[in-house]
Amino acid sequence: MGIVNLENITDVVIASLGKHGDITERQREIMTALIRHLHAFCKDVNLQHGEFLEGCEYLKRAGQTCDENRQEFVLLGDILGIEVLVDMLSNPVEGPRERVDRAGAVLP
Repeated sequence: MGIVNLENITDVVIASLGKHGDITERQREIMTALIRHLHAFCKDVNLQHGEFLEGCEYLKRAGQTCDENRQEFVLLGDILGIEVLVDMLSNPVEGPRERVDRAGAVLP
């Protein structure tokens, strides 16, 4: 693999995609973009190790709360506006744009 450093870590991780099992081209496209954006975010905010661990703990607690009737990650996606954004991308509407209130509900 060679030396991994701050300048090449993103490319090293992306190059490892699919090495432990087949992935589709679409999965590769999505994961490549996700890795690039997450790495850029970490650099942008100068994320520290303790902050990373706090984020992992938050996600762990959300996962422990999930069951067949309660999906905290879907709720998290809604809170972050991702669910609405994906719906808009999947089902484009012509005409006036919808507006979203601060709680995340789409308003006419």
